[in-house]
Amino acid sequence: MSGGADGRWAPFPVQDWSTMPVDLLAPSAVDPAWAAPVGAPATVGPARPWWVPLVVLLCLGLVVGTATWLARRSPSPATSSALTYVPADGDALWQRVETTRELVTDTTVQVTESARFAGINGLVSGDSFLTTRVLHQDYDDDPTTARLWRTFTTSVDDVGVGSQTVRYHRVRGSVELAGERAADGTVTAYEPALVELPADVGPGSSWAGSGTVADGDDRSDDLGYAGTFRAAAAPDGCLEVSGQLVLKALGTEQVRRRTSLTRTWCPGRGVVTASESVGATRTLATAVPAPSPAARTTTTAPVAWTDPKTWTPRTWDTVTVDDTGETRAMYGAARTVVEPVLTASGLVVRALRPPDDLVATTPKTADAWTPAWSAHPGGTVLSLAAYGSVVLVTTSERRLVAYSDAGMRLWEAALPEIGPTAPVQVSDADAVLVDLSGRVLRFGITDGAERWRREVSSDVNRAPAVGAGLVVVGDRGGTVTALDAATGAPRWDRSFASTAVAVAGDRVLVAEDQNVLALDPGSGETRFLTHVDGQLTALTAFAGRPLVVSKTASLLLDPSGRVAERLPGYLTVDPTADHLVGWTSDRVDVVGTDGAVAATWPTRTTSLVSSERPGLATPQGVYLFGYTKGWTFDSWTTGG
Repeated sequence: MSGGADGRWAPFPVQDWSTMPVDLLAPSAVDPAWAAPVGAPATVGPARPWWVPLVVLLCLGLVVGTATWLARRSPSPATSSALTYVPADGDALWQRVETTRELVTDTTVQVTESARFAGINGLVSGDSFLTTRVLHQDYDDDPTTARLWRTFTTSVDDVGVGSQTVRYHRVRGSVELAGERAADGTVTAYEPALVELPADVGPGSSWAGSGTVADGDDRSDDLGYAGTFRAAAAPDGCLEVSGQLVLKALGTEQVRRRTSLTRTWCPGRGVVTASESVGATRTLATAVPAPSPAARTTTTAPVAWTDPKTWTPRTWDTVTVDDTGETRAMYGAARTVVEPVLTASGLVVRALRPPDDLVATTPKTADAWTPAWSAHPGGTVLSLAAYGSVVLVTTSERRLVAYSDAGMRLWEAALPEIGPTAPVQVSDADAVLVDLSGRVLRFGITDGAERWRREVSSDVNRAPAVGAGLVVVGDRGGTVTALDAATGAPRWDRSFASTAVAVAGDRVLVAEDQNVLALDPGSGETRFLTHVDGQLTALTAFAGRPLVVSKTASLLLDPSGRVAERLPGYLTVDPTADHLVGWTSDRVDVVGTDGAVAATWPTRTTSLVSSERPGLATPQGVYLFGYTKGWTFDSWTTGG
């Protein structure tokens, strides 16, 4: 409140304002003798016409309205006839391929996976030799509106060696082949992109296109292309497209290659049948069901190390290689989103975002690795596991997908809900997966065949524990349930608000608040309880004994619950057969079974969130991913 002529102030009503202080924030009267404000006109001119801002607004509205009208008149990519033939993201098509050269016919099976991109994600992923060559047209336009369809076509020869062809299509109304990378590393780019289906394609349509074909950075080898195509109706609503693609030396009529093509496009499936003739070579690809599962290795030898003190720290890059052997850094800013895995053949498989691909890498040079194959299961990759030569992945599309270590999609299964955690191996041949709805599924690793399924009392977002003949699940409703690993029959359940479960030797471990309880696997009765100081970051087994990990300290317990060894605190740990790798925000320790730190090295400081720095133990040492959004990673290994 204020009062009096002199602007005094008080926070409450008063009778004698002379006893109150002057309000320094009160507005002051304007003295006519004061000068005009800086920048103000000396005199006030005539008022501006009232209609000027109205005209400006009307013009602005006209511009916006015209732009909107024109955009609506443009063909919508989502509704064009051509795009009805493009598969959905993550779809897979298996084909039997017969290649005839003179009198000899070779037969193999290939699978083609589709990926759909909208915006910048499709332009910043992977192979720089390919993306920088075939996608520049989308850069020249607006990369935020780029619409792409990419395919991985993978086949495996008789000795198990895989090969892969990658193709990029522009899909904004029409379907246009921008370019491809063959299995030998050769990159072919079409400028402008080769129209495979015009936007309004239908039976009776015909079209032609021409341009240049570049197969490398040396533009002196460019060829001219001319294509003529026609479409006819095929059964089941499909479309048969036939024609010729002729390649000529630029500026001449000299034909370098003439290819006769016939392709059957089916709605939502892409090219299901394709015939191609070049000279005396004819190739026929026909759609087939997913092949029967073959015998595969599903076990991996335990990781064991002799002397970690001899390891050498290294930083690795990831490069791509073209058909001439030239290397180039991978393109984009891929981010590791789940823990990488190791296959029996020694490949490191990473799940990278964008664009949610699996990329299997292997050493290439003295300081770089290179991709061996890529895969796209569709949706967002949620978890990743590898058992022997089989890689398992769960996705946001409620799918469980299996790949061979040569990159072939083996099988896929629909889930009632997403699988937020990776499958856990329960025997040499089987694994168990718990989805978000609380369904527990035991299945065959090589074929996906269901062994048994059970439902627990509530939803689950944590990994199960396997051991002592049990599958132990802690749900979010406050119950820990033990199922018989062989049959799925319930054995017992206990009421715990668990944050983690594990099995160590003959004890079931349950973390609740800052306590760890050990339960009898047969009855579920409590055998001991151990208090944990600090935030629990891991609960696991090391050398058959319970290991309780927090940021302040890690406790290795004996079977009675007493502290056998006290270790440093860690953000996360990676146990092996005879050592434990412990990660802090700026250090990595390798600890022996006696609890002594056998070796330690500094690391680059990063986030305290353990999932952002996934480590991977291998027979050669340990790798650390996730420092940056790029392709580099660190290692501490034998021989560097």
